[in-house]
Amino acid sequence: MENVTTSSRFVSVSATGENWRDISKTILEGLESVKTDGFNPNVGFVYMTQELVQDASSIMTLLKSVAGISHWAGTTAIGICANGTEYWGVPAIVVLVGEIASESVHHFHAREDEAKRLGSELKPWLNTHDPMLTILHGHGVPQSSLIGMIEDVDTMVGGFMVGGFTSFKSSGALLGTAETSTGICGFVFDEDVVVSTALSQGCVPMGSPHEVTMSDDHIIASLDDKKPFDVFSQDMKAIVEKRLGYKAQETMMETGVVGTDFHQILEGSAHIAIPVMGSDQKDFMVRNIVGMDPETGEIAVAESLEDKQNIIFVHRDSETVRMDLSSTLVALRERVIKERGDFKPLAALYVSCVGRLGLDFKGDGVQGGEMALVRDILGDVPLAGFYAAGEISSGRIYGYTGVLTLFL
Repeated sequence: MENVTTSSRFVSVSATGENWRDISKTILEGLESVKTDGFNPNVGFVYMTQELVQDASSIMTLLKSVAGISHWAGTTAIGICANGTEYWGVPAIVVLVGEIASESVHHFHAREDEAKRLGSELKPWLNTHDPMLTILHGHGVPQSSLIGMIEDVDTMVGGFMVGGFTSFKSSGALLGTAETSTGICGFVFDEDVVVSTALSQGCVPMGSPHEVTMSDDHIIASLDDKKPFDVFSQDMKAIVEKRLGYKAQETMMETGVVGTDFHQILEGSAHIAIPVMGSDQKDFMVRNIVGMDPETGEIAVAESLEDKQNIIFVHRDSETVRMDLSSTLVALRERVIKERGDFKPLAALYVSCVGRLGLDFKGDGVQGGEMALVRDILGDVPLAGFYAAGEISSGRIYGYTGVLTLFL
């Protein structure tokens, strides 16, 4: 099965099949079918499902030699994104190739131990260009081993950074210069490459921000000088009443739920979120709740916290993800029209959280999954992307979000 989408300067092709050779052949035939004398792509993004990780090196060798594009960036992932569809649980590849002035883009790829080499390679280009956008893919175990390297690149390059971390169940690989190494890879674009980005949170606040009044690394021992579990329960109660239109106590009696187990009434999942400094509470970084102790009231989270830091309890389900993505995309479309007078994107890159894979996006008359919703609002745009184990926007690491980048 083949999916080809074109614009004046970009082409995306996705395909699935029985083996890597057949899928690669279909991808290359799709690229060849739209080849013209005036189109000379020099930048390539490639994503493939984890079922092809063992064949990644062979696939990349074939793409580089036959497609004639030397510089690629991408990753293997549990799921990948294409125009109007997503793939997971099957062997599949999606590529996005484009033609960009060679002086306006710089490719990079470095293992975790090559930070100094990467800096020396980037600096000559940075000295003569004003960087606008960095698209970065990271792969490392543990993921935290790469964070310092990513922060260094963000500081050194400047501009706006988007991207994500490889998601995998058993093994994964970056797809760039060396397909089996861990580290980072991607592209830096200068100000002559026009782009627009958007971040869709997918989670909604349950209540107002709370102050951490006592903590021990990943353990919240006190919130607003109260037991964190009690504060969480009150916020959960409030959102139950808001979402279901019942008083929580009445709902508990009707459903037979007792105590403060409001999560049994409300579908979806709860997390904490850390508000981004200098922003309103709409911009926050979501982290998992990994444990709760109703007796002591302590809550364990997947983030090291400090006293006097603010957090928000947030809730996520199919409806919150769908509604936030819809409003984010509509706002992006309106913003581009206001700034440029029309909406004619040349290409799109999309990084979504692996936690969103398979969610119900079929509400409100939309047929299909997440990428069908994206196409419904943006139209047919050459698109590629993947489902990540951590998304990057503005150089920060998010969770449960969708990060869209448009080339205009």
